[in-house]
Amino acid sequence: AKRKQAAALVKDGISVSLAGDVNTEKTVDNPRPYEHMMVLANETGAMASHVKRAAQDALDDILASATADFVPALCTALDHQTLDVRVWAAERLRDYGDARALDVLLAAARDESEQFLVRAAAMAGLGKFGDEGTLASLEELIQSGNRNLAFDAKNAAREICQRLKLDRRLGIYQEE
Repeated sequence: AKRKQAAALVKDGISVSLAGDVNTEKTVDNPRPYEHMMVLANETGAMASHVKRAAQDALDDILASATADFVPALCTALDHQTLDVRVWAAERLRDYGDARALDVLLAAARDESEQFLVRAAAMAGLGKFGDEGTLASLEELIQSGNRNLAFDAKNAAREICQRLKLDRRLGIYQEE
């Protein structure tokens, strides 16, 4: 209503638009250019993964530039009800390699009720920054009877031995 009143007061002049073209190019001053994507914004359906991936990418960008301590929040996210959130949290903890997450990743890897994707991501994190004490738990998983789990546990144990130069133990985890 006020806009119409203001427009009625104009006696003479030209129309000026402050609108501009959408910037779709990545530049120094525009690190996240506009990207148009049509998706269904629900938890299920063929397009749901696009929404989740976009949200995960945005969070990854935030975490990469974060100065705050986000490890406790990621550890908490490993208990989230949604599988995708738990997998994403385990992958981020793996990527950032903070030793404070070791116990949480170990618990996720050992949790028999947890989905395999979460357990596998947790074991990858253990391989990346686990210590010699982690090997005992990985050995239990190797002996678990679950071939996929044993394979990932063996890879994690091998990675720990290589990283820590535990040559005396490395032979145990070699490919058969």
